[in-house]
Amino acid sequence: PTGNARLGTAGSGDVLAGWLGGTWSAQPATAPHTVAADTVWWHGAAAQRLASPLPLRAAELIDAMAASIADATSATAHAPEPG
Repeated sequence: PTGNARLGTAGSGDVLAGWLGGTWSAQPATAPHTVAADTVWWHGAAAQRLASPLPLRAAELIDAMAASIADATSATAHAPEPG
């Protein structure tokens, strides 16, 4: 599980809803529960990534989500092939 109390602030739910809608529209063949679970995980991971104290600004959360996903995508793209 990811996330922390900083997500209990104005705008964080809007960020989650927007990211969920955007992700789902970009991946319409993916099961809705998979898109939702992945998006909620990234939302929490982004809050954990930010070291600043309360309150969490929605703009910071958006940037942190994008950075977390970019880092994970980059790490996956550069991972050695098994075998």
